[in-house]
Amino acid sequence: MNIGLIARRYATVLYEYADKKGDLEETYQCVSDIRAAFEQAPSSLSFLASPLRKQSEKLNLVNGVFAKNVAQSLADFLVFLVEKERIDMVDDILRVFQSLYRKRKGIKSAVITTAIELSAEKQAKFTNELSVKLNAPVETLYNTDSDIIGGVIFTIDGKQLDNSVKHQLEEIEKQLKV
Repeated sequence: MNIGLIARRYATVLYEYADKKGDLEETYQCVSDIRAAFEQAPSSLSFLASPLRKQSEKLNLVNGVFAKNVAQSLADFLVFLVEKERIDMVDDILRVFQSLYRKRKGIKSAVITTAIELSAEKQAKFTNELSVKLNAPVETLYNTDSDIIGGVIFTIDGKQLDNSVKHQLEEIEKQLKV
């Protein structure tokens, strides 16, 4: 069983269904919120993925937690996944859905890592400048990692540009060892 292929098929179904129902943007936002919630509370994802839980329990969770708080297309789709016994793949499917949405809408995804936390103003400025340079809308996620000492690491659509002080020091060290 190719999980990636299955996730892509289901994600495509969700995309087309939401687009047809006219709530594609709302569905995308809800998917982003749900994935963030899964990161904060992985127990709910574990519950849905558990083969020990009955389908009725999973359906109760989906209807009780998600159905009233998400786009109608997404609520319908989550019920569909429970009924088809594919709810265990929900995180993979939603991740692929996000990628599909971004690709079709021409949105770039960027992770920006700095040594210190940036203010909301600086984050907005960074995001705006990146959007101009890439000539595309950009969704950014900001991380802090004091180990990089200073500078910034950009990861844009899976490609990384490491302009951190730590990386520069490592490069100098390599040159000195030769």
